[in-house]
Amino acid sequence: MNYDYLWMFGYSANSNPQDSTFGTSFIDFNELSESPHVFYDGLKNIDFAMNCAPISDSLGNYLFAFNGLIIEDANGETMKNGESMESGIYNELLIQGAIVLPFPSHSNKYVLIHTSWDFIGSWGAAGNMVLFSIIDMDKNNGAGEVISKKNIVLSDTLDYGKVTATKHANGRDWWIILPKYNSSIYFKFILDPSGVSYIGIEDSGKMNKAGTGQSAFSPDGKYYAKYSIVDQTLGTYFDLYHFDRCNGEISHLQQFHFWKYGIPAGVCFSPNSRYLYISYIDTIYQIDLNNQNYEINVVAHYDGYTSEPGGGFKVPTYFGLLQLGPDGKIYCTPTYSTVREIHSIDRPNSFGVSCSVNQHSISLPTLQQTLPNFPNYRLGPIDESLCDTLGIDNHPKALFRYSVDDSLLPLRITFSDLSYYEPTSWQWKFGDGFTSQEANPIHEYQTSGVYQVCLTVSNTNSSNTYCKNLSIGIVNVPEFAEDAPSIFIYPNPCAEFLTVRQSILNKKPSRVTLTDSFGQLVLDMKLPDYGQRISVHHLPSGIYFWQYWFGELSIQSGKVFKN
Repeated sequence: MNYDYLWMFGYSANSNPQDSTFGTSFIDFNELSESPHVFYDGLKNIDFAMNCAPISDSLGNYLFAFNGLIIEDANGETMKNGESMESGIYNELLIQGAIVLPFPSHSNKYVLIHTSWDFIGSWGAAGNMVLFSIIDMDKNNGAGEVISKKNIVLSDTLDYGKVTATKHANGRDWWIILPKYNSSIYFKFILDPSGVSYIGIEDSGKMNKAGTGQSAFSPDGKYYAKYSIVDQTLGTYFDLYHFDRCNGEISHLQQFHFWKYGIPAGVCFSPNSRYLYISYIDTIYQIDLNNQNYEINVVAHYDGYTSEPGGGFKVPTYFGLLQLGPDGKIYCTPTYSTVREIHSIDRPNSFGVSCSVNQHSISLPTLQQTLPNFPNYRLGPIDESLCDTLGIDNHPKALFRYSVDDSLLPLRITFSDLSYYEPTSWQWKFGDGFTSQEANPIHEYQTSGVYQVCLTVSNTNSSNTYCKNLSIGIVNVPEFAEDAPSIFIYPNPCAEFLTVRQSILNKKPSRVTLTDSFGQLVLDMKLPDYGQRISVHHLPSGIYFWQYWFGELSIQSGKVFKN
């Protein structure tokens, strides 16, 4: 369920292909190590102003992205039938203007839910349509094709963007809810094996103000939050709701009003769904949802850091949009101006300042000013509920990441449980004879080395184990590795082309070789600075083995399947 394991960023990708200020950056969560991997991709052309909806497959291989205007495939080309995807105006400027969901019961098909922004009579500029498009990744030799385009589900006055989704209580289908413009009404939609259907309206019981903003479901689907920046007179409104995954009912719980009128802010829930985070200009707030007084706690103030996007300008890195990552951290992008820096909340399941807001913790190779829009793809059914009708039980999947929280104590490791599908018990084996039954243990090793750490999670339905070899403490590293980039090869399986990209802008000699299953060399290609798209259509189907060479040293290898 690694649909959100590759995050895509880009601003003015076409401006100057020789200038890495512009172009596309990726954050890669596939390793789930201490920090996600960041790399530059000079082969992409798609720009993201505010609307950003990428998707990977269930194994974490990047597939395509939508920016409000076009769909670009993994090869950096406009997907077949993926041009002219906009309806109305300013679609690229809609925060959360779209989201991509796997099509239930349809293998290798995805549904893009997108909205429009246009001038509507006396309303002025407002949202006016909900649309969906279907992408079939089995088409066009695996590069994908839009097989059904811009189907209108609803025409009405809508709030701006705020497209988000959560799993239905049956564990298969998806709820999508969208606020009506300046109303207490929400529109409800279902994505099921038949497609996207409009279910009707739901009255939340509280007028919600329309305006530029963001919305989010809690990871468990029980809460929904949204904010809207209205104007300089009315300020900004944050609203918290309860959501019923069975019938789609939404009911208002609390409204938070900020008189300041500012840049786009953010809302997001902690992985355990207990804490709501609000990022608003120069402050990050936390609300404990277990406390029904919904008291607001300040967990961070902007530290004054300024970014230099170019041209001698310096701009503040205020807090902006929020998105929960698959590594259990919350990421925050400044939206005041285009910058390279991203903030993170490293321990969002912790109360107060112990949640650890880490300002400008990630620096991207390129400029950006938005975050990709993802739901929680790893949410299962509500077992034994009235809507648990499909027999899709929660069978837990074990997953974790690790970190060194104190550089002076490199052998003390904090383990963060990322398991999903409702585990109720945890069993850790740290590889040195010690164990733990805590969900998020801290373990200190006695000596440095490589240890196999295994986590087994269980509930009444089943158990699952995930193991990973960890290099703990000081481990000898080859001298060349300090400045050597990594390589990424996709798609896998491939048909006509392989895309080879390097993790950093690489000015040193590097090349990739490909051998067949008999050990015969079939390709030896020098790589340009950014990467290369390689034609493999002439090669027979089968398994091929690649090696990445940095000078005369082979530093990375793998295999790829040719259809």
